[in-house]
Amino acid sequence: MKKLRFSIILIFNCCLISLFTNQAALCFTIYAGPTVSIVADKTVICTGSSITFTATTTGAGNATVFQWYINGRPVSSNTKVFNQSGLNDQDKITCGITNTGDPSVTGEIVSNTIVVSTGSILTPILTLEQTITSPCSLTFTAKPTNPGTLPIYQWTRNGIPVGSNSAIYVDNNPVTGAVITCKLTNTTTCSVAATATKSITAMAGAGTLIVSLETQSSRTVCTGTPISFKAVTNFDDAGMTYDWKVNGASIGVTTQTYESSILKDKDQVSCTVTAPGNCLANPSVTSNPSIVNIVQETIPVVTITADTYATCAGTPVHFTVHAAPLINPTYRWLVNGSGVGTNDPEVTISTLKNGDKVTCTVNNQSGCSTQITGPPVSVVIYDAPIISFDNNPTINIGGQVALNPVITGNAVNYSWTPATGLSSTTTANIVASPPFTTTYQLLATNDKGCTSTASVTVTVISNVNPINVFTPNGDGVNDTWKMPELLAYPNCVVDVFNRYGQAVFHSIGYGKPWDGTNNGTKLPAGTYFYMIDTKDGSAKISGSITIVR
Repeated sequence: MKKLRFSIILIFNCCLISLFTNQAALCFTIYAGPTVSIVADKTVICTGSSITFTATTTGAGNATVFQWYINGRPVSSNTKVFNQSGLNDQDKITCGITNTGDPSVTGEIVSNTIVVSTGSILTPILTLEQTITSPCSLTFTAKPTNPGTLPIYQWTRNGIPVGSNSAIYVDNNPVTGAVITCKLTNTTTCSVAATATKSITAMAGAGTLIVSLETQSSRTVCTGTPISFKAVTNFDDAGMTYDWKVNGASIGVTTQTYESSILKDKDQVSCTVTAPGNCLANPSVTSNPSIVNIVQETIPVVTITADTYATCAGTPVHFTVHAAPLINPTYRWLVNGSGVGTNDPEVTISTLKNGDKVTCTVNNQSGCSTQITGPPVSVVIYDAPIISFDNNPTINIGGQVALNPVITGNAVNYSWTPATGLSSTTTANIVASPPFTTTYQLLATNDKGCTSTASVTVTVISNVNPINVFTPNGDGVNDTWKMPELLAYPNCVVDVFNRYGQAVFHSIGYGKPWDGTNNGTKLPAGTYFYMIDTKDGSAKISGSITIVR
């Protein structure tokens, strides 16, 4: 018996023949079941307007029953088309179907959900404002409320379209009684049109030209200070002509503004303005005069004095400025044009050089600020001697060295300090033989009394070699532990200990040699141990010392 092999290939609603040899293909149709979907004729509605929904089914029989829902609440039934008004924002619309003719479906099949968006009806409000912008024209401005994002303006004059799609309309030929109308259309969804009208109650030419002067600065100024004026009318200034006058006489200035810094006290400034065209009964009007007040400046007399006019370099010099009359003055001191000191009538300067020029600028706050700089003052500055040393010498203890400073300038007097180990204290060149390291200072004075100082250090070197025995028995021979080389180390520290490590002697500096006692009590003969620190950075010296009695 021949066996057959089958390959089952499942596809939707079609049959596919197997390509395998000796194989048969079985075809199946997959049935998805009835469905329903809904659409709306618009996505956004205005408050109170209606919207239409339509249901579409697939796989449902002719006896299908339709049920519409608003927010899950059943409303209209058994119709594919559902029209509803009065919906609220975010209401949810669905449609369910039953009795579809498919025995496998026992419940209700529900459609997709449509969420309704509603918008409030915006009613624009429009008013018109009429202004006289020039003698022969009127400007109408639409003042809307709720105009929307792209409002449309339609202007008419006595029913005839005029102007453009703008909130402003200019009538350059106004006639009394003409009716100006503006219609505003709000293009935003859920809106209505608004219309506003305004009748011209008087011709533009019925206005009166009024001219006034605006002062751009105070009318009270100091001599030489610019003062400016501007002619202003009650109309748009375009096309106006101007004729400025001082004390009634034309000065040839024909611009809207006038500025001058040469006016005199009580001068009267006015301007005649003429309007263009022939719409006004008074096309040319002269303003009321503006009277200026020119304040004369009070210029103080400034002088400068110094407490000395010749001194040594580095010596403070006190300066005083004298100025009168003054009202709330301020001061600025200068040396060769550069600022020094503070806002004060006096200043002390200690950095002057010969030839420097000292001045002071006084600002007199008298209503009309006046700035005056006093004549410069010079002080003769004498240079002090200059002292220098080639080096800081080093000698052995008991040695000496010549100190020969290099001095420039006319020095006449000299003074060395301290005097220890010096051959002289009043000459420039000396010989020094200090017992220990010493810093000497030289003061030099020139013929003008100017002084300067310089220092030199003589370092004394001494090798410390302590003796290891002494006999403090009072016979005047070897009664103390002598170390004269320690005189070169005035800051040295000497400590002596007994064999138990107890301190029996301590000295800072060694001006008085140890006599073999401890606080006045004689120590027994024996060996003791010492530690010497010269405090010059070298290693400490240690060893033993024996007392023999």
